Amino acid sequence: MLVINTITSFAFLIVAIFITKLLALLSFVELPIELSSHDGIDALLFGINFDASAAVLLTIPIFLSLIIASLFKRTPNQLTRVLLSIAICWVVITTFSDAIYAKEASKHVTFELFNTQGMEVSLFLTAFKSYFGTVTLGITCLLVSLFFIWRCLPLSNRKQAHWHFNSLFIFLWLAVTLIIVRGGWKDSPQSPMSVYKLVIPRKPSLLGMLPIALVTIYLKAILRP
Repeated sequence: MLVINTITSFAFLIVAIFITKLLALLSFVELPIELSSHDGIDALLFGINFDASAAVLLTIPIFLSLIIASLFKRTPNQLTRVLLSIAICWVVITTFSDAIYAKEASKHVTFELFNTQGMEVSLFLTAFKSYFGTVTLGITCLLVSLFFIWRCLPLSNRKQAHWHFNSLFIFLWLAVTLIIVRGGWKDSPQSPMSVYKLVIPRKPSLLGMLPIALVTIYLKAILRP
C-alpha cells in the first residue's frame, strides 16, 4: 500500500500539474500557436523537470501519512484523497492566478504577491470581471480533477508489505525526491530561474507558470528574517 499509493499519488500530481499548466497557457491569445511549434513543444517537455519537482514536494505529506499508517497497519485511502484534493486545489488556484496576473502585468508572480494582503476581495472581483473565461476554465479544471480523485483514482487496499520492503522503499523514495527536486546530480541544484539559461527565445515565458516557482517563493518568504 505504501509503495503503490505513493507512486500513484506522485504520478497523478505530475500529470495534473502538466495539464493544468497547459490549459492555463492555452488561455493566452498568442500562445496556442507557439505551443504547437517545435520550440513550444520543447519548452513544455523541458518544463516536466519542474513539474516533477512540484509533484514530488506535494507528495511528501501523503508519503509521511502512509508511513505512519503502515506502522499501525492502517489503510488511510480517504486521508490520501483529502491530501491530494488539497494539493490539486493549490496547483489549480495558483497556476490560474498566475496566468491572470501575467495577462494583467505581463509578468509572472514573484515576491510582490505578499504585498496584496487586504486586497484579496478586490483582486477576486477583478479576475471575475476581466478574465471570466480564464476563471471558468480554472474552476472546470479543478472540478474535473477533484471528481477524478474521489471517483476514479485507483488506490491500493492491499495488506501492508513486510517492514523490510517498506524500509527499502522509504530510503529509495527519499533519494528519488532529493534527485528530482535538485534536478539531477549537477553541480548546482535547479531553480525556477533555470529556465532563463535556455537559448531558445520565448521558452522562459512558456515555462513561467511553474508550481515549483510558487513553492520556492512561499518557502523563501517564510524563511526570510
